[in-house]
Amino acid sequence: MVTPVATSALIGETKYSYAFRELKYDLGLQFTYPIDKNRSVTLGAVYTPQVNARADVNPTEMLYTGDPYENPWLSPSQILITDTLKDASFQLPHTFGVGFTYSTDKFLIGLDGTYQLWKNLDYPAQLDDLTAENRFNNAYRLNAGMEYVIDPLSQNFFQRIRFRGGLSFANSYANFSVTTPDSGTGESVMGSFKEYGVSVGLGLPFHDYMSGHISMLNIGLGYSRQQPDHKFMISQDMFKVSINMNINEFWFFKRQFN
Repeated sequence: MVTPVATSALIGETKYSYAFRELKYDLGLQFTYPIDKNRSVTLGAVYTPQVNARADVNPTEMLYTGDPYENPWLSPSQILITDTLKDASFQLPHTFGVGFTYSTDKFLIGLDGTYQLWKNLDYPAQLDDLTAENRFNNAYRLNAGMEYVIDPLSQNFFQRIRFRGGLSFANSYANFSVTTPDSGTGESVMGSFKEYGVSVGLGLPFHDYMSGHISMLNIGLGYSRQQPDHKFMISQDMFKVSINMNINEFWFFKRQFN
């Protein structure tokens, strides 16, 4: 973490370094109910316990004769090592998730959501000058998606393509202290973000006629917008492209003939 500090002669930058190791695990359940030969409903739930970790935080102050943000190659004129913050407490949140899918031989629709208990978690105040009450928000994310294929058993390649689409909505777990320009007094308020997203994609099937297995080339396009709580905060628009391939094949399989 970096905190810039300006003086009359030099520009100071304080870096905080820390590392911790802790066991993190997820617990999950899934149940599928077959309605008939071509339709089924799947329900799932996941839980991640809170992680409690401790680490030493090591501050290092570097002084520059110029602005290191304008010139990232600028070397510091002085490096000052300050006191280590011993045995600082860090916590990661309890996380709860649920999901639902309904599928037929041609159509699939899914809904899922997660909720994380970030509020009042431990985090060293020296790193951001915030308090446990205003540093974090409890975070949630909601996703909805669907997939459609015209005829998964057709010999026509186009009719076996899987068409996909999705929507998402989430809030940020982190708050930020920002200065209100309209007040004229330099008053600071807490601000955060909401995120809205939409995605589309294709699944292009490839059939191995020798083994009978089907692999899939997946192509996706996504757009999301981070909308701030206050008009004087900066919004962000993001475009994403993803390409991956699922290969379905036997390995280490030796055919035997009698």
